Amino acid sequence: MRAVLLALVCAGCGGAPTIQIPADWTPIANAPELGGERVIDEFGRADALSDVLFSIDNTGSMMDEQEQLIDSFDDLIQPILDANTDYHIGVLSGGGAIPVDGKLQLTTVGKKWIDRSSTDPVTEFSILANLGASGGGEESIRAFVTALEELRESYNRGFRRDGADLHLVVITDDNDRSNPELASTDDLIRILRQERTDLNTVTFNTIIVPTGANTCSGIAGARYEAVQEVIGGEHVSICEDDWSEFMENVGIRAAGGNIFYLSQAPVVNTIEVVVTTESGESYDLFRNDHWRYEARQNAISIHAGLPRDADVTVYYTRIDSIPDLWDAIAPVDTAMDDTP
Repeated sequence: MRAVLLALVCAGCGGAPTIQIPADWTPIANAPELGGERVIDEFGRADALSDVLFSIDNTGSMMDEQEQLIDSFDDLIQPILDANTDYHIGVLSGGGAIPVDGKLQLTTVGKKWIDRSSTDPVTEFSILANLGASGGGEESIRAFVTALEELRESYNRGFRRDGADLHLVVITDDNDRSNPELASTDDLIRILRQERTDLNTVTFNTIIVPTGANTCSGIAGARYEAVQEVIGGEHVSICEDDWSEFMENVGIRAAGGNIFYLSQAPVVNTIEVVVTTESGESYDLFRNDHWRYEARQNAISIHAGLPRDADVTVYYTRIDSIPDLWDAIAPVDTAMDDTP
């Protein structure tokens, strides 16, 4: 049986977990031997660039939720600060008290986004996210499409950077009501697919009423779920009282360099993830505790903070190299998906 050689420690209150390397770590044998072809995918981590864009519903029912979002922002920003990530965080109106126009909201000093020059990002976010609550008409899909396409090189110029990860976050207790002739789910999916390259990560993260939820008032965000089904990302029910884990997980993703796209389809229970630091020390990460397999992206998502300049190696058995197993699961691979 494999001994647990890795310990996670909290890097400050509310911070991302960091990794303490055991002095007696030694390499371990491959995971289950199934007789198939073993694959080794190797990755390096560069300095991370990350753009995070919120669309906040500010219709009449959303005042308490805006306050809850502001209160939990520290859980998101701390992993980004711990990793010294070069970040942009912006806020759009999803509709209500402030019209949907795709324009980044302004701080009291006229800044359109929070970045590493911000001396107090928590306070700045509280100003951006406090949009008020009145009226109706949630249209976050139109807000995102307009911001990322029509206004990308005009009003919002400079926010979105080539090569930077992109993480969208929508918060609403309603379904999207955008006119599909102006902005549809397909439009947003197309844009986000275009934003994703071999060198960056794109996620769509939701604080919404889930389909089938009966624990709070609101309308299920089915159109947002459709986007997330394709793009992937974190999600939490807006009905929950505590969003800290969701916000921290988005922050860890936004800290950068934590998504690794595999070259082949794996047998998930054969995956091993090994981290090697700049000094040459190596150690294992463990499934569920430190990483999960994102089937929709065929990627490993590491949700523990990694040392800067670390290399990541992923070992696994190719699923199509085991004929009997491939025949059994190839039509429907959902059993091998860690994605919620």
